[in-house]
Amino acid sequence: MDIYRIFKSLLYLFGLCFTIYLIIEYGISGGHTPPAGFVIAVLFILTAFFFMIIDILFKKYLINYTLHLKTNVISIFINLIIIISIFLLA
Repeated sequence: MDIYRIFKSLLYLFGLCFTIYLIIEYGISGGHTPPAGFVIAVLFILTAFFFMIIDILFKKYLINYTLHLKTNVISIFINLIIIISIFLLA
């Protein structure tokens, strides 16, 4: 299960880097469409909720699985900060 946690952490790190890159490259105002950084941040919040459900199911059905929701909560919190800052600065 350590590979699973490493995969989650790397995926969240990739999402954060990609979000920052898109905000730097395209800015935080997208005209009539939402900015790309906003869309990626929302997708990674949904991904974090999906991984939380998977973690809860693993905990329920696997005896030796220890529940680690900290990475999911940190990812959701960071992406919410990005989304709120886009709303405030746009």
